[in-house]
Amino acid sequence: MAESLKEIDTGGAAELPASGAGPPPPRPPRRGDPQPDAPTLGNRYADLPLGIEVELDRKKMTVRDILRLKPGSVLRMTRSAGENIDIRVGGALMGFGEIVILEERMGVRITDFHEGD
Repeated sequence: MAESLKEIDTGGAAELPASGAGPPPPRPPRRGDPQPDAPTLGNRYADLPLGIEVELDRKKMTVRDILRLKPGSVLRMTRSAGENIDIRVGGALMGFGEIVILEERMGVRITDFHEGD
């Protein structure tokens, strides 16, 4: 006698018999599952321009001292020569680098860079 579908206690869902059964049906998508056709955040915003700032150091000065500045004035900074400089993306600190000279221009060699959480 042929086996028939058997009803189980899950609200009327049918269960196939074990013999001759095909692969189980795919589970329904769950929250957080990747969606293959949906663009990822990186792809969606990959061409969005962001400002990158390379910051040597910061200094606070009084208005009196700022008004005394003139061409040739030297600002003494707190960082040592050769110390890593900050790399900011959109204002957020994202990494560190060192100043390099490329022909007659200045550049920054990245020494540490991390993506935000």
